[in-house]
Amino acid sequence: MNVLMRNTISRALSATPLIAAWLAATPFVAFSANADPGGGMAARMSLETSAEAGDPFAAFVAGRRHLIAAGNSGNAEDRRIGLGFIAQAADAGFAPAARFAGSLYLNGELVERDVNAAITWFTRAAKLGDTAAQHDLGDLYAEGDLVPQDLTLAALWYETALANPEADYTMNRLYEVAYELGALYADGLGIGADPVKARALWQEAADKAGYPPAIKALAKAYSDGIGGPVDRGKALDTYLDAATAFRAAGIHFRIGPDAARREVADILDRVRLLEAGSHLVKRIEKEMEEIAIP
Repeated sequence: MNVLMRNTISRALSATPLIAAWLAATPFVAFSANADPGGGMAARMSLETSAEAGDPFAAFVAGRRHLIAAGNSGNAEDRRIGLGFIAQAADAGFAPAARFAGSLYLNGELVERDVNAAITWFTRAAKLGDTAAQHDLGDLYAEGDLVPQDLTLAALWYETALANPEADYTMNRLYEVAYELGALYADGLGIGADPVKARALWQEAADKAGYPPAIKALAKAYSDGIGGPVDRGKALDTYLDAATAFRAAGIHFRIGPDAARREVADILDRVRLLEAGSHLVKRIEKEMEEIAIP
């Protein structure tokens, strides 16, 4: 499973802060459509009664629970009921349900994999204002692995996600959006080149989330004069910040030690090209060495 799919499924399962809090506070009942009455059955029936009465949130939760049960038992009836509840919630305008359906079709575990269906569901969710779905669409069109690459559409959905007033910058991983959109503006891919905006987006992702690729891109902007004047001093300082951020990401396995070491090695090459002093070079070498710590 590629990184996009893992992130997409993770965002679909997390839904929104309200949903996450509700699910955390609600005792989980791994029920089946054919389960015998017992503990938790009353709660299940109350949830499904609310769903059948038209409550989209209840339909979403009921659908997820049926699908979890189907995944555990292979029960086809749970699968049918679960998909029905998810579709009902999405049809009622509940964006997380549409996004969740998109993740199911993208992953293809409980339904036959269908990327076109996934795009349709993600687009429905995105048009309902779901930031994570907007992010997912941007990634799908930017990467071009599962659908034809369309950098114009990628930029459109990235811009829409960043402009969403309901978005939570960290939870919805908008620092990734800011970084990717900055790269599109820097290169003029799919949209008009705007290096000033590219630098501003990288700065935003660096400041708000400490996102290592954004910090590294910002350092390059300072060294190469992308979107502003060349500033060798800031470039070197920012490259050191990027090395530290990648070191932390590598130690804590957010990106993996090997990937982190490659990034820091690249940063080391860049600072040497800037003729950095031996003290700074040694500090970055130390950051790379520490990534190997278990």
